Amino acid sequence: MENQSPFEKSNNYYKRRIATLLIFGVFLIFLGRHLTFLPTINLSGEDSNEKIVAVLGDSTKDKTGFYSIYYKDLKTGGAFGIDEKQIQTATSVNKIPIIASLYYLANEAPNLSLDEKVTITDTDVQDYGTGSIRYQKMPQVYSLRNLAKLALKDSDNTAAHVLSVRIGQDVIQRLVDDWGLAQTDMVNNQTTAYDMGKLFEMIYKGKITNEANTNELLEFMTDTDFEDRLSKNLPENVKVYHKTGDGEGSIHDVGIIDTGNNVYFLGVMTSDVGEAEQETKDTIAEISEKIYKLVIN
Repeated sequence: MENQSPFEKSNNYYKRRIATLLIFGVFLIFLGRHLTFLPTINLSGEDSNEKIVAVLGDSTKDKTGFYSIYYKDLKTGGAFGIDEKQIQTATSVNKIPIIASLYYLANEAPNLSLDEKVTITDTDVQDYGTGSIRYQKMPQVYSLRNLAKLALKDSDNTAAHVLSVRIGQDVIQRLVDDWGLAQTDMVNNQTTAYDMGKLFEMIYKGKITNEANTNELLEFMTDTDFEDRLSKNLPENVKVYHKTGDGEGSIHDVGIIDTGNNVYFLGVMTSDVGEAEQETKDTIAEISEKIYKLVIN
């Protein structure tokens, strides 16, 4: 083997060191992405998102449970996420794909109208959770439009169930798949904050139905029975189109926030909150308020 000069030996040494560091760096990235106890943070857009992530860290630090958060500015496209693709039990957030499917088909399918009437009987009643229909004497007749309103404003479980049966769960899932909601499973009631961000953006930008029906659908998601999270600490003139979800160990709120000058999606989904339900609701309200203040400044 030919003898190397001191310079060549030094050069080769540093090359080996650099290669070793690169391999080690790739290993750490791979390892970090597969450690489930570490949050996965995804940033795109402006530097202000880094400030928002810092705020979120302060808001969720030492809080009970697991937080999955997704934000997107609908004007600039800037976005960030913290475990935004972590699959969560959707709870009542699953009503959004159901109603979106209804309004899509009402605009596209000749055999379905929002004014169509359906008769609800005792066998249709979902006798649990939220909603007023289950307390009424059956049978009762409702339009699909009115059921959609009850499902969103009151989170009525019977209304959502009847609509799901009328549309067909398989049809809803096909639409969900077509819309690119890759982690939304209607049968197993699962979704992600990221998927809900995509769906809300499609609704808001009129990609689900016509303009009149889009406005109606958005209106059904304002002034709901559950204004104790995203909208709680925001000024009254700010429009919040959203859907909450409560389940065993899960507290959610996802929606569009329109400040007048800015429009953005914010979704906060949680799991394993145990008995800390009120703390979680207050934390979601705190997150929403802090992001709002950063956005308008």
